Amino acid sequence: MIELSDQQLIDLVVKAGNQRAFAVLVNRHQSGLRASLRQWCQNDALADDLAQETFLKAFRKLDSFQSNAKLSTWLYRIAYNTFLDYKKIKKNNFQDTFEDIDNVHSAAGSDLEQVGNRRDLDQALAQLPEIQRQTIDLCYTQGMSHSEAAEILQCPVGSVKSHVQRAKQKLKNLLAVPATAQVAGE
Repeated sequence: MIELSDQQLIDLVVKAGNQRAFAVLVNRHQSGLRASLRQWCQNDALADDLAQETFLKAFRKLDSFQSNAKLSTWLYRIAYNTFLDYKKIKKNNFQDTFEDIDNVHSAAGSDLEQVGNRRDLDQALAQLPEIQRQTIDLCYTQGMSHSEAAEILQCPVGSVKSHVQRAKQKLKNLLAVPATAQVAGE
């Protein structure tokens, strides 16, 4: 079976109302989108709800998608706006505490050190300002370019680059603290 491009699937949905084609698009893009939402709101259940809402909005607006853009960038923009809308409604009432590592990451097959490193990274990321956490997620976790991240976040490319640089420096400092504390404690 020939794999259809995103644009071909979009055409099937828009022109023929093919819901199976949309299901293929969802399957193709949901993993990365949900991961970003989880990083942004620090709540797995909420992230899944926002992802579902994102895909519902995308389905309703699919006929407005411009074929000269990347579908993933368009979907992330919808997800980001959905996240901001939720945040406005709940007035920043996000869960600030971390869930148990077993609920957040599957430790199966990982050695204890890798789980500890991942937990340290998650905790360091949570300490970053929201915009820095979002730019790091889009550029490093999702592999987007600075210009794609800027389009999603609706800010200049230079700002994205600055946020990424500041976030990297803060992460470096935050992740260096435990090693320093260990040496000092010896």
